[in-house]
Amino acid sequence: CNAVAVASLLNATLVLPRFLYSNVWKDPSQFGDIYQEDGFIEYLKDEVHIVKDLPQQLKSIDNKNLSLVTDEELVKEAKPDDYIKHVLPLLKKYGMVHLFGYGNRLGFDPLP
Repeated sequence: CNAVAVASLLNATLVLPRFLYSNVWKDPSQFGDIYQEDGFIEYLKDEVHIVKDLPQQLKSIDNKNLSLVTDEELVKEAKPDDYIKHVLPLLKKYGMVHLFGYGNRLGFDPLP
């Protein structure tokens, strides 16, 4: 998945995603309902560090808002250099980055 490639590129820890409930699809499934979380983490352990939840100190609303990256700031077809230029400074400053709307990017090829 692209999120794994981006986390690896930025030398960042990947937090397993939380899916938003959609009134259109009416599907409450979460990542763990679809994938074997422990197997996913184990399989990718040599590529990227993955955790199931944010550390407690990073769970504040302020950090999420301050480190939010939207489609306006990072287009779907963003190149690796775009992530390094726009996302890495936020990651260094706030300790986390929330890529809002990132699910829309998952079908795009090529990977960063």
